[in-house]
Formats: sequence, C-alpha cells, structure tokens
Amino acid sequence: MRLAILGPLAATLGGQPIDLGPARQQTVLGLLALCSDRSVRLAELIDLFWPDRPPATASTIVQGYISRLRRLLEPARNGHGHRHLLTCHGQAYRLQVDACCQLDSAEFGQLARNGQGAGAGGSLARAAEMYERALGLWRGSTLEDAELLHDHPLVTRLNNQRSETVIRYADTAFLTGSHGLALPHLRDLCTRDALNEQAVARLLVALAATGQRAAAIAEFRQLQIRLHRELRIQPGREVVRAYAQIAAPD
Repeated sequence: MRLAILGPLAATLGGQPIDLGPARQQTVLGLLALCSDRSVRLAELIDLFWPDRPPATASTIVQGYISRLRRLLEPARNGHGHRHLLTCHGQAYRLQVDACCQLDSAEFGQLARNGQGAGAGGSLARAAEMYERALGLWRGSTLEDAELLHDHPLVTRLNNQRSETVIRYADTAFLTGSHGLALPHLRDLCTRDALNEQAVARLLVALAATGQRAAAIAEFRQLQIRLHRELRIQPGREVVRAYAQIAAPD
C-alpha cells in the first residue's frame, strides 16, 4: 500500500490505483495520514465536518467512512496474521504506517533530513541529490483537493517544510556553482508564495547566474510592486542585496 498526500490524495495497492470514494471519506483518510504518528479521536473527525451543530447521526456517518476505507485498503484481510492498516482504540482511529503502508510525506521528511545531514558533512553533491528526490515527490500542495484540511496546522507545516527544503537546495546549488539545479523549484515556490523574500532573493541569483539577468531584474521589480500594493513596505535587506549584485555592471 502506498498513500500520497503531497498533492491530491491518492492511494495504490500493488501498483494499482484505488478509488477512495466520496470527498468526505477521502478527507477522513487524509487526516489519518497527516496524523499517522498518533490516533485521531472520533470527536476530532466530527468537529472537522460539523464544527457547530453535528447531527445526531454524526458518529454513525464517520464510523461508516472508516469501515468503507478499511474494506478498500485491506481487501486481502483473512485470518492469517494480516494486520489492520486502520486500527481502532476505543473512539479513536490510527493509520499504521510501516513497511506495509508507505506514505510519501514520511519519505519526503527522511530525504530532506538526509540532505541536511549530507550538507552538514560537506557532501554537497549528495545533499543536492537528496533534496531533488525529496522535492520530486510533490505533485501540488498538501492534500490540495481536501478543502476542509487546507488550514490544518499539519498541512501548513508540511507546506512550510517543502519551502524550507527548496531554500536549502538553492543554497547547496549556490555553493557548488550549479544554480540551475534548484531553479525550477525556486520558480515554483515563488509562484506559490510570491512574497517569500528568501525564495525571491535566491531566484534572482539563480536567474542571473544562468544568463537570465533581465528576468532577474524583472522579478525584483514585480516583488517591489507586490510588497507596496499588499503590505505598503519595501523589499528587505536580503532581496535588496541580491538585486544589487545582479544589477551592478560586471
């Protein structure tokens, strides 16, 4: 079993895609995957769907989602030692992530940590490889088709970890003189988070270093406009320093 939450929710069993059912049923699985290191209480799921006045049948509805997900994810369950992927402890549920159930966010986290460790040890080429593999797992924003989870703290944390990994990748590429490696990821990050000045500063340097000085200057001016229009402020020191480096004559 493989579950993917770094983009739209998806699941495969033996390499074959699984139809995970209606949107709310998928939202239940998405939350369980986000919280794979702990159990999710029934009350938490009810509150997610009905924050104000849950219907009298709320518990039954959610338990129905769990039962159907278990049938979808555990079609081979028999009496011969097969372990549940979805376990129940009282009124709480947990997704068991291990060798039998792989989760792309867990793989991303491990690869990103490997990249940090390699970089700290001076193995910059290895660090760049780990960052590229980690970022290659993303297909969009975390659980982007689960609207009820868009503002969940764990979704925000995962998206932030992605942004931080792009920054580390760009810094590693800068140290090796291979600015073009991280450029696609920097472009994507600046599209998703246009006011991220750390990302824009690195994008300016990467663009200029790959022969796109005019595009770098245009990016800086667009940032100026956005910051003034939305926040009434000027670009910070890091971006200004990067701009000064690329705008000055050789």
